Amino acid sequence: PNSTLGPKTSFNLNKLTAMMFTKIRTGIQLDADQFANRGLDVMFKRAEEETTAEYPYPVLPVHWMSRDKGSSDMAKYPEHFAWSSRCPDTPKQAYRWSHSHPTWTHFALPWIAKWA
Repeated sequence: PNSTLGPKTSFNLNKLTAMMFTKIRTGIQLDADQFANRGLDVMFKRAEEETTAEYPYPVLPVHWMSRDKGSSDMAKYPEHFAWSSRCPDTPKQAYRWSHSHPTWTHFALPWIAKWA
């Protein structure tokens, strides 16, 4: 188990919790093993342009790996690396897999609180 919420709860919920309890207007979520390099400051301005009162959602960076079984980038990886669901009613994957390193502004906090 990765969470105090239960064994099937995603570890990434800790990031959403941290986002809700920060006292900032604009943020970038990084992991402890990531580096903050020169030029990172431009991402704050970009987050403010993308997460607004009209679009109150965090922005997730897309991952290079599609996780689509039929995609050529997945050909050299084992089958279990591809996206799958055990539920027969799950729709086909419609978008790329995202990193859990969102950028956000305070406008996204109600959405984050709803789903955390």
